[in-house]
Amino acid sequence: MTEPADVARGSTNRGDDVVDEARGLVLAALLSALAGMVDAIGYLHLGGLFISFMSGNSTQLAAALGQRDLAEAATIAELIALFVLGAAAGQVLAGFTGRRHMTWVLIGVALLLAIAAALGQLPSRWYSRWGY
Repeated sequence: MTEPADVARGSTNRGDDVVDEARGLVLAALLSALAGMVDAIGYLHLGGLFISFMSGNSTQLAAALGQRDLAEAATIAELIALFVLGAAAGQVLAGFTGRRHMTWVLIGVALLLAIAAALGQLPSRWYSRWGY
């Protein structure tokens, strides 16, 4: 009968494993809370469209197209395209950054959120000339 690899090597420090798992759970909880807040703000700002829930947006896109509301359909299609573009950009960034890809993708997301928050604080006269 063979023993598992850690048992064969001798005792390992299980305390470090528990700390690592706890740290991972805390990070997952914080990131989930942040994603929920960002989605709620986007939902309120976009009048019922989701930032992270594309199946709901694709349903609303189909409804807008069915009702021939092309302006609403264009807004929803733009949101879906930006979501896909963001996912692709995250994948490209992960491919360039190697072993620490998750860290760099999270830094990229944090920078984009910071830029969005800063732009959201600008007076409306600054960005109204672009139609927003």
